[in-house]
Amino acid sequence: RSGRGCFQQPEVTRKALKNIHGLILISGLYDLDPVRKSYVNDALNLTAEDARNFSPAHERESLALLAPYVHALVVITEHDPPEFRRQSMDFLDVLRAQRVQASSVVDVDGEDHFTVVEKLSDDDFVLTKAIFELIQS
Repeated sequence: RSGRGCFQQPEVTRKALKNIHGLILISGLYDLDPVRKSYVNDALNLTAEDARNFSPAHERESLALLAPYVHALVVITEHDPPEFRRQSMDFLDVLRAQRVQASSVVDVDGEDHFTVVEKLSDDDFVLTKAIFELIQS
């Protein structure tokens, strides 16, 4: 499967993952099948196989490898499209099912998936504080 080389070598993966301590997942699409079925696919030309291969929600074995090493922070924002919010919550469930330490979602009021990133330089911003907390844990 394209792009999954390191996960096909479990010993290499375990060594590499020991250096990853946290994931900050901001307003993502974790299952690309709905994208494949939308007008957006006119430009992407994703096949059903592509959508599955490039969707983290379908990488349960790989996600299980993360479990002993990382904590995931799932972030949604008030002005995210409904599909981003739904997929973020669904992916949180997938992470938890694979025993990845996934905190409750940080739901950021008044922002979208662009502005939330722009504000990360502000030490008093709610997401910046959550990230610092993750780093210190």
